[in-house]
Amino acid sequence: MAMQILGLYDDRPYIRVAVLETNGKKSDVRSLKSFIPNSFQNVKQLYIWGWKGTLVTGISTLVRTLDFKISSPRLIEKGLPFQVESLTHMPAEDLIYASQTHSNEKGSEATIFLSQKTALQAHLERWKEFSLEPDLVTAIPQALVSFARFRCPELPSVFLVHLGSQEWTCTWMEEGKVKKVFVLAEGIEVLFSALWEDRKKVLFQKEIEGVARQIDLLQLKSHLNPHLSAKLEELRNKLGAILCSFDKQAGKKPLLFIGRTDSFGHLCEYLIEKIPEASPYEPQNPLSQDEKVCAIAIGLALEQTITNRKHIQFLKEEFIPRKVWKKTGQWGVGWIAASLFLSLFLAFGGDFQMRLQKEELTESLQQLMDRITPGGFASSVDEAISLIEEHTQEASFISQAPSVSEFLSWLTTHPLLEALSTAGDPLQILDLKYTLTSFPRIGHSKAPYEARIEIEFQVTHPMSARKLHEAFLQEDILIDSKREISWESLSDRYRAAFFLKNRIPHVF
Repeated sequence: MAMQILGLYDDRPYIRVAVLETNGKKSDVRSLKSFIPNSFQNVKQLYIWGWKGTLVTGISTLVRTLDFKISSPRLIEKGLPFQVESLTHMPAEDLIYASQTHSNEKGSEATIFLSQKTALQAHLERWKEFSLEPDLVTAIPQALVSFARFRCPELPSVFLVHLGSQEWTCTWMEEGKVKKVFVLAEGIEVLFSALWEDRKKVLFQKEIEGVARQIDLLQLKSHLNPHLSAKLEELRNKLGAILCSFDKQAGKKPLLFIGRTDSFGHLCEYLIEKIPEASPYEPQNPLSQDEKVCAIAIGLALEQTITNRKHIQFLKEEFIPRKVWKKTGQWGVGWIAASLFLSLFLAFGGDFQMRLQKEELTESLQQLMDRITPGGFASSVDEAISLIEEHTQEASFISQAPSVSEFLSWLTTHPLLEALSTAGDPLQILDLKYTLTSFPRIGHSKAPYEARIEIEFQVTHPMSARKLHEAFLQEDILIDSKREISWESLSDRYRAAFFLKNRIPHVF
């Protein structure tokens, strides 16, 4: 069944639109459009196609990577909220993130996409101006990689440079994955403003964009265009520094320019003029200018079609869309009604069936005992009770759960704690709770022993706490790593909770 997806990118003053149609594993770009939304009437163009599909937008993000020695995505996902604290100087409560996990030879690598909640809120408010509510808000660097994989499948690794109106996004793609990202917080509109400063005595401002396309930057006269020349040189130097940093880490890679590459004549060639080894890459199937300008919008729509990994989704926690809550509520009401009906049916039907079986069982048992025991059923019961009382003896309940002293002995002699103490950041235990959540008792003699530890402690540096968290995840002797290991970062302390492994039963 065909599905339509709308990708929207806010490239102020323009809005870039891509309509994607998917049918199975095949995706086709049905429409590309760019317009300046001067009024709500312009945005009504979004609905001309009778579109009723999914709406996807994107935000700029930082990208960081973390290496793990474990391969379980579930355990990595649980530990990420704590790990994110050490990736940026910003307070954890102001951040929102999404992640991807990939297996490698050493374990796993997690790619973290970070943004501020205030930036996400401003992004959503922007689309509310047009009465639009996205279904998916993903990361712009990931959208650029999706576009490159879609239009340039022959390129496993590439440096992508998107020349946007307000910012330039430089993305290093390695084997089809986002490796690193830099964003220049100035774009094509800054160059237009500089050109206006040079030409405002002879041109109207609305003519600047058309004039800029006629300017060959390789033949630009600096003394006639001082403001434009200075700004171009500044942006070229910044872009060159980014590409050189990429090149030092990754080696030579193809360089693909997308975005508003036609804003000035020979703009891409001018930007890499001082990097002799670099040259713009031309795909086997050349990109049209509409595809370059709407590259991010296309990539955003493509993100919704991904099936081999989870989506990079920032609409979570307090940002979950209202329509999702509404749909969830409708399903919830339906499930509650169905559950209530089923419960009543089972209650009445089960009670009736149980009474019938009880009567049949009682009658059958009485007939059987009358045939086996001459004295009848009552005398057999009395005899059985007397035998039980005569041979009664206490059961031997020997705890298999590690004791508190065993846990504290393990913790205080752990090599990591000794290393932290030597480094001047000793672990301070503030509270420790030891609970037997399950144990044998009368009527449940086969119940297993389950010991749960909840510990609160302080360390000075977040990196020390991160190392301790990793130690808990990797412990295989005392801590049951197959059970849930919870971790919580409080304002001035950390709290961890986990189950202990039972000892192997001894023979006495």
